[in-house]
Amino acid sequence: MFTLFDQERETRLYHERLKKRATEEGREEGLEQGRITTYAETTRNLMVSMDLSAERAMDTLGIPDDQRQAVSELLAS
Repeated sequence: MFTLFDQERETRLYHERLKKRATEEGREEGLEQGRITTYAETTRNLMVSMDLSAERAMDTLGIPDDQRQAVSELLAS
C-alpha cells in the first residue's frame, strides 16, 4: 500500500530521472554539434590550404558518411 509520502517520493524520483536523462541527451546533442562544427572547420581549412574539394577534404579527414550532410550544410552557410 502506497502512502502519500511514498507517492511524493516516487514522483520526485521520477522527475529526477527525467531531468538526468534530459541533461544527458542535451550533452550528447551538444557534443555532436561540436563535432560537426569541428569537422566543418577542418574541412574548410583543407579546402583552402590544399585546394581540395569538400568531398576530398572530408575523405582525407575520414569524416563518417552519416555526418557529411551536416558538415556540407555548415560549409554552405
